[in-house]
Amino acid sequence: MKEVILVILYALLFLLVINKIKFFNLPGIGNKPITGVFILKIICGIAVWATYTWYYKERNTADIFKYFDDSKVMYDAAFNRPIDFLQMITGIDNNNEYFNHNYYNKMNNWFRVHESTLYNESHSLIRFNALIRFFSFGYFNVHTVFMCFFSLVGLTGLYRFLYKYLRRNKIMLFCIVFLLPTVLFWGSGVLKEGLILTGLGLLLWSYDKVINKNFDYRILIIMLLSFLLIRYTKVYIALALLPLMMTLIWVKYESFKRVFIKFFIGIIVFNILLFIISYKLLGINVFEELARKQRDFIGLAHSVNSGSLLNVRILEPSVWSLIINIPQALYNVCCRPWFFESKSLLMLITSIENLASIIIAIFAIFFYKKPDKRLMTIVFFSLFFVLQIYILTGLTTPVMGAFVRYKLPAFPFLFLMLLSLIDGNKLFLKLRALKIIK
Repeated sequence: MKEVILVILYALLFLLVINKIKFFNLPGIGNKPITGVFILKIICGIAVWATYTWYYKERNTADIFKYFDDSKVMYDAAFNRPIDFLQMITGIDNNNEYFNHNYYNKMNNWFRVHESTLYNESHSLIRFNALIRFFSFGYFNVHTVFMCFFSLVGLTGLYRFLYKYLRRNKIMLFCIVFLLPTVLFWGSGVLKEGLILTGLGLLLWSYDKVINKNFDYRILIIMLLSFLLIRYTKVYIALALLPLMMTLIWVKYESFKRVFIKFFIGIIVFNILLFIISYKLLGINVFEELARKQRDFIGLAHSVNSGSLLNVRILEPSVWSLIINIPQALYNVCCRPWFFESKSLLMLITSIENLASIIIAIFAIFFYKKPDKRLMTIVFFSLFFVLQIYILTGLTTPVMGAFVRYKLPAFPFLFLMLLSLIDGNKLFLKLRALKIIK
C-alpha cells in the first residue's frame, strides 16, 4: 500500500510539473496530450515490471531488477560512508581495491563476465537507481515513475527538435515520437533505454538551439550533461550522433544543398578519425572490440539457453569481415523476428512493428514524394542514424529477443524517414481506386 501511495503522489507531482513548465507545451499540440502520454507511460512501465515479475521470473537475470538490487549497496554507503558514496556516484577515484572489496564485489552486476577496455554501461543504471532510492525508500515502481518522467523529458526534446522540419505533419510527428509501441513500452521501464531517450532528446534539442544561436549557459550545460548521459549509457549512440550533428552545421550554413553527400562524407571522415584516434592514442582496436562484443553476446546467449539465438557469421577483427557481414546484420535487424519465429507476445509485437516498417517502406517506394530541402535534411539525418544503429546492432547482437531494445533509439527516426517520403494524396487515390476505402 505504501508503494501505491508513493507512486500516485509522485505521478501527481510530475503531472503538475508537466502542466506548469513551458517546455512541455508542445508547439502545434499543446500540453494536454502529453499529460495523457505520461499516464500511458506509467501504465507501460508497470507492465514492464509485471512482465519481469510474473513472466520472466529469474530476478537475478532481469535487467530491471538486477541493477536496482545492486544499487542498494551504493545507496547504503551514503549513510555509513558518504564520501565513498559521492566517489561511487561521480566515478572519481573509485576504481581501486578498496571500493572493489567494500562495495563492488558485493554487487552481482558491477563487473562483467567479460571485461573490456570500454566503459561498463551498467554502472549508469546502478547509479541512477542509487540516487532515486532517496525518494523511493526502496519501492521499485517509484523508480518506474521517475524513469517515465525523465524519458518523457527526452521525447519532448526530440519532438521540439524535429518539429521545425515537420510543422505540417505535427500529428504524425507526435505519434512517431510518443506512441510507437516499442518506444512506449521499453522506454518506460527502469532500463537503460529510458536514460538513452532522455539524453538523446535533450542533446538534439539543446544542440539545435546552440547552432541557431538561441541559447544561454543553461542550454550549454544541458547539452553537455545529456551527451555525457548517452556516452555513459550507450557509447555507440553518442558515436553515431556526433558526425550527424557536426554535418548538420555544414548543411545549415550552405542552404541545405547536396545533403546526402555531406552526411556521407561526414560519416566516413568521422569513422576514419575515430579509428585512428582510438588505435593510436587509446590503444583500442575498434574492429577487435566489435568482434569481442559479438563473441561475448553469443557466449551469454548459450549460458542462459536463449531461444532466439541466430546462426550468424563470426565477426573477425578486420574491415573486410565487417563489410561482408553488414547485409546479414541489416536483414536480421530489419526483418527478424518474423511471425513464425515469435515465441512470446513481446516478440510477436516486435514482428508486427517490423512488418509495418517493411510495408511503409514499400509505400515510400511506390508512392514516393520528394521532400523539400529542409525536410530532406532530417530524412538523411534519420537514414544515417538508423543505418549506424542497425548495423552495429546486427553485427554484435545475434539474438532476436535483444534486437528490439538495442535498436529502440532509432525507431522514431526510421518511421519519420519512411512516412516523410510518402505522397499521401497518391496513396489515398490508389486505395480509393482499389475500393479499400471510400
